[in-house]
Amino acid sequence: MAAGAHEVDLLAQRAAIAAARLRVAEAELAIAEIEAKKARLTQELELERARALREIENTVSPEIVRLTVAQQMPALAAAFQQRMGEVHVTAVDGASPFGFVAAAVEGALGLARAAGLEVPSARAPKAEPPRAGGLDAAPR
Repeated sequence: MAAGAHEVDLLAQRAAIAAARLRVAEAELAIAEIEAKKARLTQELELERARALREIENTVSPEIVRLTVAQQMPALAAAFQQRMGEVHVTAVDGASPFGFVAAAVEGALGLARAAGLEVPSARAPKAEPPRAGGLDAAPR
């Protein structure tokens, strides 16, 4: 009888151990499910963030960039303004004494062109005025 009671105790302890292992396994499964859910939510957040960034990039069209640059042109022009006291300019080898001004203006116009604004070129050929006597008049 003592051996039978001992056997029952052993089986009860083994059942308790098995039940404890089952609870541990269930807890590990729950942890794995929570981690998987966390990873999925993180991926969804990243995907939503990427979508939002792409939407923002799509709304910032070249036209809006051009408009912004056009609106900021007065500030850009103001950046070129300086209070100069007395300026002495020396031209060497027949160069224009105001070439630096032309270069600064051309730089500002280059920025505007790079932003897609239509800016007249300083080197565009000028149209000749019509001659007296109409279009068919021959030179004299």
